[in-house]
Amino acid sequence: LDDNGVGENEAVSNGTGLTSNVSGLYAVGTTTISSVLFDEDQASGSTVYINGSDTQTNFTSDHGGETSNTLQIGGLGDATNRFNGVVSEVIVYNQLLTTATDFQQIQSYLALKYGVTLSTDTDGDAITFEAGEGDYIASNGSTLFWDASDNTTFHNNVAGIARDDNSCLNQLQSMSENSDAIVAIGLDDNTDGLESSNSLNSSAFGADLSALVWGHDGTPLHNPSNTDFDNLQVNSRLNREWRVRETNTVGTVTVRFNVSNLLGPTGVGTNDESQIVLLLDANGDFTENAQVISQSFVVADDGFVSFRVDFSDGLYFTLASSENAALPISLLEFTGENREDHIL
Repeated sequence: LDDNGVGENEAVSNGTGLTSNVSGLYAVGTTTISSVLFDEDQASGSTVYINGSDTQTNFTSDHGGETSNTLQIGGLGDATNRFNGVVSEVIVYNQLLTTATDFQQIQSYLALKYGVTLSTDTDGDAITFEAGEGDYIASNGSTLFWDASDNTTFHNNVAGIARDDNSCLNQLQSMSENSDAIVAIGLDDNTDGLESSNSLNSSAFGADLSALVWGHDGTPLHNPSNTDFDNLQVNSRLNREWRVRETNTVGTVTVRFNVSNLLGPTGVGTNDESQIVLLLDANGDFTENAQVISQSFVVADDGFVSFRVDFSDGLYFTLASSENAALPISLLEFTGENREDHIL
């Protein structure tokens, strides 16, 4: 709350007062999924979840007479103290969510729509990737758009495109909301690149319950000692890798990287964009049998590179370049061998 809010910031009403300082209820410049489950009059029965994780639990919500209080979101009491920010969507239920699946379906819908990475510790017990934690579930309660337990290494900057008719989700292009995200992926039926927003994208999925979700391995973007590539294909590569999960058949998508802040041969933003390619690999070992994808269209020095790809489920991808010391990789050592009148 934005005014005299020392005791009211990140607060949730408990009926008779406030449960304050709920860590992460909102954060400056960050998209957050904040969920409150009120079990009225149940001692220590109410819970606050942030991005799907139990953050504040075991507080009592006693609102007295059922018709005596007005629901307020983003305001306190007389509304002189208000949340100073943007609220994109509010979902209210008039009953408790009875199963963990119900809750996870709602979190999944919001996470895919707004590019938020769901927590892998739903119950807040500091043990991650327990059954179902971090999963992105479709509205039917059974289709997994993202299986977190199968992508424990890659559950970073998770984002996705999906069609789920029952929840009215039609996410045609997306990018993680995290500040270090550089990958956007979307349908691109007119093959002229991604649009400036999802609402301007006129493409269409072929079927309900179709999705393509991705995340990265959490490694730094740059590591000069990374030699995990075939030097007959490229001369350098980005250190970070991504993995995709496809549900049903999504078809060909456009993958766009923001390379404007990547290190190049002589500093940030000095890569020759025209020489950057996309590497695809079935097992994450890019030293052999990686597929090299050239850019679909090039706008010189605009800071972006785009590729048209038809992913299969479980594929890994990263960027590479035919330019030496781009992205960057440095040659640490080599062996020279005499061969008649020249050296290999």
